[in-house]
Amino acid sequence: MKKILIIFLMGFLVLTGCVSKEPEIVLELSFQEYLDSLLVEVIDPEDLGINLIFNDPTTFNIEPGMYVLGFNTLEEYQESKEFYQSSIKMLDAYQDLEGQEALDRDVLVSIFKSYLDDDLYYYHAEGERLGYARSMIANIATYLEVYEFRTAEDVERYFNFLDTLPEYLEMYVDLEIVRQDKNMGYGQEILDKIVDMADNTASEAMKDDYFLKRLFDEKMDQADFDTQGYKEQNSILMNEKFAGGYKLLADRLSEIKAAPTTGLVHKKDGAKYYEHLLKQNTGLDMSVKEIKSLLQKRLQSQIIEVFSYDEALINKLYEDDFYPNFEDGKALLDFLEVEIKADFPEIDAVNYDINTVDPSMAESASPAYYFTPFVDYESSMKQHIFINGAYNNALYTMFAHEGFPGHMYQFNYNLKTSAHPIRNILTVSGNAEGWANYVETYAIKYISDENFMELYAMNQELTQIITVLIDIGIHYDGWTLEEMKDYLVDMGFASASAAAADFSEMYVYIAAHPAVYPMYYVSSIKINMLKEEAKASWDNYSDYLFHEKLLEIGSARFDVVEQYLD
Repeated sequence: MKKILIIFLMGFLVLTGCVSKEPEIVLELSFQEYLDSLLVEVIDPEDLGINLIFNDPTTFNIEPGMYVLGFNTLEEYQESKEFYQSSIKMLDAYQDLEGQEALDRDVLVSIFKSYLDDDLYYYHAEGERLGYARSMIANIATYLEVYEFRTAEDVERYFNFLDTLPEYLEMYVDLEIVRQDKNMGYGQEILDKIVDMADNTASEAMKDDYFLKRLFDEKMDQADFDTQGYKEQNSILMNEKFAGGYKLLADRLSEIKAAPTTGLVHKKDGAKYYEHLLKQNTGLDMSVKEIKSLLQKRLQSQIIEVFSYDEALINKLYEDDFYPNFEDGKALLDFLEVEIKADFPEIDAVNYDINTVDPSMAESASPAYYFTPFVDYESSMKQHIFINGAYNNALYTMFAHEGFPGHMYQFNYNLKTSAHPIRNILTVSGNAEGWANYVETYAIKYISDENFMELYAMNQELTQIITVLIDIGIHYDGWTLEEMKDYLVDMGFASASAAAADFSEMYVYIAAHPAVYPMYYVSSIKINMLKEEAKASWDNYSDYLFHEKLLEIGSARFDVVEQYLD
C-alpha cells in the first residue's frame, strides 16, 4: 500500500459579505495562472508536508513557515467549506477550456465537491488523525525519517515541529474526550492499542540509538551548512518533546474509560459519516446500498466463474511455490520493470531505494509503503519504498503494488503528463490504491500463464469483495464480532467450530479503519469494470491502450475517469 504523504492542512479563503444575487465572476487570470494561485492557497505554510512534496517550494511561490503538527477546529472546517465552494465557482467559470485544461478543471471540481460535507463530520474526521496504525499521529516518525535537511532553516523548522509536538498531541486527547462525551469516540480496544503504540514510541525514542537520532546525526554529517550544536539539540528535543509528547499521549488516553469497540453505525451520525467516507475513499459517488448491491451481484458471478476452472489449477492458488526466486526486492522490481513494457507505457528510469521499516515502528507501520516523488522531482533525487520485515518471494504482489507497475510507476507517469502541478498534490486515494491493487494482480501474468492469472484475479476479487462486505457489515449494518464470524463461516472462510475471539483482532482493525479496505478493493473492482466495458466497446482495444488512457487522465475520481476514458 502506498503510505499517504500529503498531511498539509487546507489553506482557507475567507469570504466576506452576503448579497441576494451572486455577482458575475470576472476572470482576471488565465486558467494556468489561476491554478498557480490555487496551489498556493491549498498549502498551509506551517505544514511539515511541504518538505516532503517539494524540493524547492519557493519556485511555486510557497514560503515555508515553522512546521507544526497542526490541529483543525470546527470553525476551520467550516472556513474550508467556504474555500471549496468559492474554488468550485471559480473553476466552473472557466468554460472555454479544452484538452488538459478542461480535464484539470473537472478533476479539481470533482475533488472539491467531495470535500463539501467534511464540516458535518468534524468530530469523526479530525478525531481519526489519532489512531494506532494507519493514522497520521501513529506515523509521524515515518515522515521524519525521510525529512530533507537542505538548509539550516530546514533544521530549525524540524526542531519547531518537535518542540511543539506535545501541545498538539494534547489537543487530540482533548478532542477524544469530547468525542467520547458525544458518543463519537474510539472503543476501549482501539484506545488500548493507541496507548500501546504511544508508550512504545516514547520508550524507543528515549534510547540513544533510536533510529531518528541516528539518521539525524548522519544527515548533519553530510550537510553543507554549519551544523554545530544541532546534534545535541536534536537529542534533547527527541527525549523531552518527541518521546515526552507520546508519553503524555499514552498517559492521558489511558485515563479514558470507553465502551467496547463497535462500528460507526452505533455512534452519533456514524452511518451518515460512513457513507460520506465511502464516497471519498473509493472515488465513487455511490451510496452504501448501491455499492453493497453491486458487490453482492459480482460476488455471485465470480464464484460461478471460479468453479468453472480445473480443480488442479484452483489448488495452485493455495500454494506459494509458483513465485520465482529473486535475490531481493530490487531484483524483483528490475524484473518487473522490464516485463511490463509490453502492457504499460514506458517511463524514465526511476532513482529509488528499498528500505526496511525500523523495528521500533513495526507494530504500527503498514506492511509496505512508497513515498510519492517531489512535485518538482529530478532524476538525481532518491525515491523510497519501505518494506515492513524481511524480504521473501511471496511478497511479489506487494512489490508490484508499491513499485512497478504500481504506485512508483503511476506517480512517476503522472509527473510526465501535461497536468498542472496541483494535480500531483490534490490526489485521489481511491484512484491510487485502486490502480496499485489492480496491477499487483495483473502482474501475476509475468510469472505464470494467462489462464492462471485470470483465475488468480477472480479469487483475489472474491476475497476482497467479502472483506468490503464485512467493512460495510460492521460500520453500516452494525455487525457484532459474533455476526462477523458467522458471515465468515457462511462464506467458507472460517470453521464453524472457530471461536469468535479468534477474529477479534480483525474486527478491531476494521472498526478502527472505516472504509479503508473499500479504498483499495472497490476502487480496483471499478477499474476492472471499466476495463470490461472498454473491451466490449473499443474497436482497437488492448491492455496497453486501456492502461495508457487511464494513466493519461491521472489521479481523479471515477466520475471524471468515466467521462474522459473513451
